[in-house]
Amino acid sequence: MKKRRKALKHRLICVFVIMMLTLIAVVISVMSGLDEHIEEIASYHCKAAAGRVMLSAADETIAQQQNTQLYFLQRDDSGRITSAQLDPAAANKLKTCLEKNISLELEKLGEDGIDIPIGTLTGINYLSGKGSGVNIGIAQIGSASSELNSVFESAGINQTRLRLSVTVTVTISAILPTGSTKIRMKEEYLLCDSLIVGEVPEKYGGEGVYL
Repeated sequence: MKKRRKALKHRLICVFVIMMLTLIAVVISVMSGLDEHIEEIASYHCKAAAGRVMLSAADETIAQQQNTQLYFLQRDDSGRITSAQLDPAAANKLKTCLEKNISLELEKLGEDGIDIPIGTLTGINYLSGKGSGVNIGIAQIGSASSELNSVFESAGINQTRLRLSVTVTVTISAILPTGSTKIRMKEEYLLCDSLIVGEVPEKYGGEGVYL
């Protein structure tokens, strides 16, 4: 009788241990997936917030540099545009101003962080937008870098298209409750897109193209 009780007790203990180990494995698996999901959602929101402030910085830079002459136009004897030479000094000034404004905007964003509702972090559609906010910190890693991209091409009979854009690259860190993750962003902003017909129009000053 005693042997049967001991055997039964032993079996119950074994079943209990197996159940606990299974439960622990399930919890670990769920938490691992949840951490990955939280990182994905937080990264998405941080990237979106950073994108908005970068766009704002680009618009501010264009406003600050308004009427800055970026190109010197070369014409032939008939007045047709033959080439456009980018002014290095003006280009460097524009790049420096843009990088500075973007860094300042990202710094402001980093001071406040962004709040994401707990329900949103769960990834459950029904809970999206619900619950108290979890503050996610944002920190810029290194300095913003930019590269000007110039296109000068024929756009039809006696027409020339002049397009100038800038590609900005930044790296930020999203600081999560479970750790941090790096996010590399590369955005392009259009500075000017002009169609020049025939002789240089007076609005371009006769000799240059302005921002």
